[in-house]
Amino acid sequence: MSNHVRTERMELRERLAADDAPIGSWVSLGSTAAAEVAGGLGFDFVVVDTEHTPLSVESAGEL
Repeated sequence: MSNHVRTERMELRERLAADDAPIGSWVSLGSTAAAEVAGGLGFDFVVVDTEHTPLSVESAGEL
């Protein structure tokens, strides 16, 4: 496991302990534009659904 992943996990634990839960969005529209809009809204994270949309893993990686 890389240090980057450990740092993110610790940050999540610290935020949850401080009652500061991260806010995110699930994008399943199959559009890179939708993910870009969601990312620009200030969410802490955006999950891109590549199983139920026509987005390929390669397209999702471009986001």
